Amino acid sequence: MNILLIGAGAVGVFYASKLVAAGKANLTVLARSDAPALAKNGGEYRIVEPDGEYAIRPRVLTSLDELDAPPDVLLVALKVNPSLDQAELCRPAVGPNTLIVIIENGIGNEEVFRRAFPGNEIMGCVAYLGAGRIAPAVVRRYDSGRLIGGAYPPGRPLSPLARRLAEDFRASGVPFEETPNIVERRWIKLLWNAPYNTICVLGRSADTVDVMACPETERLCADVMREVVRIAASEGVTLDPALIQKNLDFTRSFAAYKPSTLQDFEAGRPMEVEAILGAPLRVAGRNGVEAPRMATLYALMKLIMR
Repeated sequence: MNILLIGAGAVGVFYASKLVAAGKANLTVLARSDAPALAKNGGEYRIVEPDGEYAIRPRVLTSLDELDAPPDVLLVALKVNPSLDQAELCRPAVGPNTLIVIIENGIGNEEVFRRAFPGNEIMGCVAYLGAGRIAPAVVRRYDSGRLIGGAYPPGRPLSPLARRLAEDFRASGVPFEETPNIVERRWIKLLWNAPYNTICVLGRSADTVDVMACPETERLCADVMREVVRIAASEGVTLDPALIQKNLDFTRSFAAYKPSTLQDFEAGRPMEVEAILGAPLRVAGRNGVEAPRMATLYALMKLIMR
C-alpha cells in the first residue's frame, strides 16, 4: 500500500511509522519543517516508545510537485488552522481512487474534503494518543495509541481498501476500532479536548495532573464537558452524560501529560483553538445554545494568540 503523509507531526508520524515498521506500507512524507533535520540524519524518523524505539526512512518530499503518482492512501494529520486550506494543499496528491484518511482534532474536518473531492472515499479517524515531538524528526509516545475510524458521511460501508488499512493498523500493533458514526466520535473526543487542551495552556503550562489536583479546575473541566454535550445535542448527536465522569476518571488515572495544544504553545507553533473551541461555539451560536465557559476559554485563548 502506497501512503502519502501530509502533516508530519507526532500523530501522523507515529501512526504511519507503525505501518512501515510492520512492513504494511510504502511511505512518502511531505516534510517541510523537518527537511533540514532529515537531510542531516539520512532521512530517518525516530520513534521512542515506553518499551523501546525504532526508526523508519520514508521517501521525503519538500513539495508535492515531486510526487510521481497519486498514493493509494492520503493520510492527512495536519493541525487545523483557519488560514490553511487543507483540501487545496492536498489537491495535487489526490487521484480518482485515492482514499483520504483524516486524523485530526475538532469537528467538521471531513466535510471540507467531501466538498473538494466528492468522488473520493473519505475515512475520518479520532486518535487517543499521548505523544509529542521531542526533537526534529523524533517522536515520543507516552501513552495509549488507540485509533477509531469510520466512513464519512456516516452510514457508508468502508471499501476493501479502507478495511485493509484498518486491518493493517491492527496487525501493526495499533488498536483500531471501526465506528459507524465518526461524527459522534469526534464530539466524544471534543469532550476531553475542549477543557484540557485549553485549560493547560491558560494554567501557565499546567499538565493534566496539575489540572486534576485543583478542585476548581476539575469542576471547570466537567462544566465545559456539559456544554459540549448540550451543543452536540443541538446537532442531533446524543452523548451519554456518564462520559463526563468517565473522562475525569480516565484523566486522573494516567501520568502527567501536556496536551497537544500546550505542546504547540510552548514550541511557538499555531494552536488549534478554532478546531477545539471556535467550531463548536459557532454551532452553539447557530442553534441558540448557551456555552459561557467555553466562550470564556475561547476569548482568553484568542487573547494570548495575538
